Amino acid sequence: MIAALLAVDFMNFTYRTHPCSGNVPVPAIVRKGSFTYVDQKMGQGFDLHVFKVTEGSLRAGTRQAVVVLACDFPIGGTAEAYAFDERTGGAVLLGRVAGADWGGDWGSGPSSIRVQFANRRLRVEQCSDTQCSGTKRTTYALTGGKLVAVATVTRADPAKARQARVDQLEGRAYDATEKHDYAGAIVAYTEALHLDPHQPGLLFERGAAYAEQRRFDAAIADYTAAIRLRPDALYFDVRGRAYAAKHQDARAMGDYGEAIRRDPQEGDYPADRGNLEEDHGDHQRAIDDYSRAIPLFAVPYAKHVEVMKSIYHDPAKLRSELATWDLRPWADALQSRAFAYNQVGRFADAIADCDAALAMVPRLPLALTARALAKYRTGDRAGAAADLAAAKRLDARLRTPTTKRAASPGL
Repeated sequence: MIAALLAVDFMNFTYRTHPCSGNVPVPAIVRKGSFTYVDQKMGQGFDLHVFKVTEGSLRAGTRQAVVVLACDFPIGGTAEAYAFDERTGGAVLLGRVAGADWGGDWGSGPSSIRVQFANRRLRVEQCSDTQCSGTKRTTYALTGGKLVAVATVTRADPAKARQARVDQLEGRAYDATEKHDYAGAIVAYTEALHLDPHQPGLLFERGAAYAEQRRFDAAIADYTAAIRLRPDALYFDVRGRAYAAKHQDARAMGDYGEAIRRDPQEGDYPADRGNLEEDHGDHQRAIDDYSRAIPLFAVPYAKHVEVMKSIYHDPAKLRSELATWDLRPWADALQSRAFAYNQVGRFADAIADCDAALAMVPRLPLALTARALAKYRTGDRAGAAADLAAAKRLDARLRTPTTKRAASPGL
């Protein structure tokens, strides 16, 4: 009878505190379990909703409830659990008893908050940190009308703690790589692999660091181990680059072919094979592979442009957003094909490819050099001299135009 009299509808309730009060003003009048607010200054919306309500009794003749409120941001969110004392005509806030935060690839959601009423006690369990490497369980009692924590126990989860350490080391390795400290990155990746030797991504990243040091045997060993765990097309491609750097061209060709077979929509793989074919003087096969790669770079960019046009209607903002797209791999494929075209006497095609590459990335000395050669061969001596001079201003090491293709992308 008492429970029926005291029952409060927390799905239709005015909350005078909630987890996103920094962005969503209070009070929040929740109806049917949710409340939506748009911050006009930020241009972002926030969705506040009741994730779960758990009710029980901490003292004879009383009724309490714990409400988990979650606030979803555009990316990630936050949640908090609040204990209420239900009374006739409403509810009184006793206090916050738990919380959770999460982002796109970190943290834990509102489901990580677990609530139980038993034996006149309230037990609340939550993650002990943002990595959820352990749990924190707090037991509450109602004393003198106040909610009092009577016991707190924190337990580590060995598997989650280990993963948290791996994530920390991976972050350290990434920071070292950004600073070109490849030795430091290798140390961090090696420690992470001791903790979790079955992560192909760690092997791939350490292999890339070895390749930057030109330790290609070590890089190949890591790429091979990654392939055994997960035969991803990317791993075959980077191993192919390492084999090519060691002049083990047959193995490199095999890996490039396998990468193309596994992911025929990725432009880097036929472009890499084209580079090796051009090195071997097989100009037509190189042209065929570059011609296969170039549209594969174009398609995702065209889709990106359409998406950005639907979002940004201001031309200046649209140009700014489109400028963040990395056009260099596409431009590299074009200038490499231009060198191959020069080798087979297709000078007009070479000029067209260089024009397209330079329109994407204006400061490309190799594209200017390839165009200089094509212009020279077609009798445009003045144009050739101007392009070569521009190329030398960008790279003083350049001399007379040659028929050599653009350099292979870095390992």
